[in-house]
Amino acid sequence: MRTLREQAEARVTEHDLLPVETMSPAEIKALIHDYQVHQIELQIQNEELRRTQNLLEEARDRFDQLFNVAPVGYLVLDDHGVILQVNETFAGMVGLPVRKIHGQSLSNFLSPDDRTIFLGRFRAFFRSPEGKVMDLAVAGAEDVLPVRCIGRREFGIMPTTPWGGQPYLLLVLSDIRGQVAAEEALRRSEERNRAMLRAVPDAMFLHCRSGAYLDCRSSNPDQLPASPESLSGKRLDEVLPPDLAEVMLGRFADAMASGETQMLEYELDQGIGKRVFEARITPVDNQQLLTIVRDVTQQRKMEDVLLRRERDFRSLSETLQLELSRRERLEELKDNVARIVRHDLKSPLNAVINLPALIAESETLSEHGLEMLDMISVSGHKMLNLLNESVQLYKLEAGDYSFQGEWLDLGQEIQRVGQEVEHLLRRKRIQLHTEHGKLGAGQADLSRIFGDKALLPFLLSNLIKNAVEAAPEDTIVAVRANLHQPPERHESEVELELHNWGMVPEAIRDTFFEKYATHGKPDGTGLGTYSAMLIAQAHRGTISMTTSHEGGTTITVRLPQPRRSV
Repeated sequence: MRTLREQAEARVTEHDLLPVETMSPAEIKALIHDYQVHQIELQIQNEELRRTQNLLEEARDRFDQLFNVAPVGYLVLDDHGVILQVNETFAGMVGLPVRKIHGQSLSNFLSPDDRTIFLGRFRAFFRSPEGKVMDLAVAGAEDVLPVRCIGRREFGIMPTTPWGGQPYLLLVLSDIRGQVAAEEALRRSEERNRAMLRAVPDAMFLHCRSGAYLDCRSSNPDQLPASPESLSGKRLDEVLPPDLAEVMLGRFADAMASGETQMLEYELDQGIGKRVFEARITPVDNQQLLTIVRDVTQQRKMEDVLLRRERDFRSLSETLQLELSRRERLEELKDNVARIVRHDLKSPLNAVINLPALIAESETLSEHGLEMLDMISVSGHKMLNLLNESVQLYKLEAGDYSFQGEWLDLGQEIQRVGQEVEHLLRRKRIQLHTEHGKLGAGQADLSRIFGDKALLPFLLSNLIKNAVEAAPEDTIVAVRANLHQPPERHESEVELELHNWGMVPEAIRDTFFEKYATHGKPDGTGLGTYSAMLIAQAHRGTISMTTSHEGGTTITVRLPQPRRSV
C-alpha cells in the first residue's frame, strides 16, 4: 500500500506547481509561513483524530463488555428467526460458544413444546414487538430454563455488518426462574387459601366502616341472612333486625377505635327456627372490617345439657357424701358395738370356762358327764381365743398394733394346734408331721422362735387348721421349720412351710390372702389366710403360696429372728 505522500505526489500536476522562480523573497517567505501554519493545523487535526479514535475504541469495548456480560441474553434475529448476533450470557444459557450459535434459528434452542409456539407467533412478533411478551423455555446445558422475551424492531443502524441494510429484531431474554417459582408458590398459596376458606365452617363478611356489605363467603348458605348476590352493597339495617344492626354498628365503631377484635353473640330467626351466632369483628384497615360468624346453636345446647348434668352430678355427689358420712357413722358404731360385745362376752365366757371344773370337783358325775363338761370348757377356750384374735386383728387393721416379741416354744405351739384339730385329724385319717431342717453340719435349734405371743399362735393355728381342712383324706400334713441366713439381710430367718396334698381352687388363687376370700367352705369366713398375712407383716416377715395338682399346696412364712442371748 502506497504512503500518503506518494498518493499526494501522484495527484499534484504541473499546473498545480507555484512559479517560485518568479516570486519575490517576501512572497516566498509568506508562502513558507503559510505552509508552516497549515502543517501545524494538520498536526492538531491528526491529534484530535487519534483522540477521537481512542474514545471510539473505548466506547466500542464498553459496548462489547456490556453486550456480552449483561445479566440478560441479547440476540439479533432476522425476519426468519435466524440468530445474527448473540452475547455471552445467552451462550451460557444454552451451554455453547458464541461462534456455534451464529446462523442458527432460535427455535433450535427451545424446548420441543415451545418450539411450535415460537414458530407460530414469531412472524407477528417480528412485525410488531412493542408491548408484547413471549414466555419460552430454553433447552439449557443442564436443564430447561424459563425465559421472558421482549423485543424491539430496528432497521439500518449497523451499516458495518453484512446485514446492516436489513430490518432485524433485537430480542432480550430474561431468566424468570425466580419469578416462575414465586408465581407457582403464589398459585399454591392461593389454592391453599381457597381450600382453607372452603373448609372453614364459618361465614365471613367484609364491611365498610359504615356497615355496608362489600363481600361474603360461606360454605353453608344457612349461615347467611340472605343470598350473597342480594347482600352486596346493602346496609346492616336493611338485612338484620334494627336493634341487632344498631348493636353491631356499635361493635364496628369499637373495633375501629381500639384496633382490637370485638365479640358479639346474638339470636336470629332465618326461617328454620332460632339460631345462635357468635360474631368476631376485626378491623382490616381504617375503612374495612372483617366479620367472622359461627353458628353456635348446637354448642350452646350442649353447654345447657352439661350445666344440667353438672347440677345433677353435684346433687348426686352431695347425696353420696351424706350416705358416706352415714356409713362412716354406722361403721364407727359397729366397731364400738363389737368392742363392747367382745368386752362383755369375756365375763360369761370365764364362767363357761371355769364352772365345768368346779362342777366336776363338787359333784359325782358319770364319765360321759365329765366328757360333756370338758367339751364345754374346750369350747369356751375356743370362743375366748376367737375374741382375742378378733381384737388383735382389729388392732392390725386399724394400725394400733405395737410389736412385742419374746421367745416362744415352737414345738408346744404346734402341738397345741394339733390338739385343737385332733378330732378333724381322726375323722379324715390325716397325720400331722413336724420336720426340722439343718443349719450347717448340725441340727438347727428351732425349739424356740421369736415372735409376739398374742399373734404368732394365731398364725400357726389358722394355717394348720386350713391345711388340715383342705387336705384329702388319708394324707399327711407337714410342718417344716428351717433356719437360714439370707445374703441380703444381717439377721437370720425362720422359714415355716405348711404342706398338704390339696389344691387351692383357681377362683381364689389370685386373692388367696385377701379378706373374705373363701371357696367351698359353708362356714368359712375368709379371714384365716388374711389374718396370717397381717401377722407375718407385723413381724416384718413374708408369706406366699404355691399350688398345683402334682405338688399340692405349700404356704411359706419367713420371719426374721434376732441373735439369741447366751
